[in-house]
Amino acid sequence: MRLEFGIGTCGILFGMTPKDVVSALGMPDKINVCEDDEIYGQTYIYNKDMLMVWFERERDMRVTLIQCFSPEMTVFGKKVFLREKDEVMKLVKSAGCNRFTENDGPTEETVFFDDIAAWFNFEFGKLSYVELGVFFNEVTGEALWSFEEQE
Repeated sequence: MRLEFGIGTCGILFGMTPKDVVSALGMPDKINVCEDDEIYGQTYIYNKDMLMVWFERERDMRVTLIQCFSPEMTVFGKKVFLREKDEVMKLVKSAGCNRFTENDGPTEETVFFDDIAAWFNFEFGKLSYVELGVFFNEVTGEALWSFEEQE
């Protein structure tokens, strides 16, 4: 399962609508309606693919975030699930991604890489999941969709 930063994974592309996602992956195992969330309107959960697909309310319910929990996920050609934080950091930095911020908790650490709009989440020092975010135009703030709707 190749994670493509700014594009998507498993046939899910940034900018897809719920209907597009169902066409690509089928009906989700669970749909969470996010009534209390100011940003996201709903989340589709795919157990087999170990994915959560988030649809943003302010962006016409299009995919703007994908969370991947799969042991098969690859980043820059390497499997990364449950890899040590130092190893993952070295891999991502070797791809030229050097702008990042870290947040530490008692058992969980999160590293956000600005260059690729991705969060790497580590539990007990090992990668547990990756969140891919849509890219934005730095001047206009508009989302840079990797999916174009078919007319």
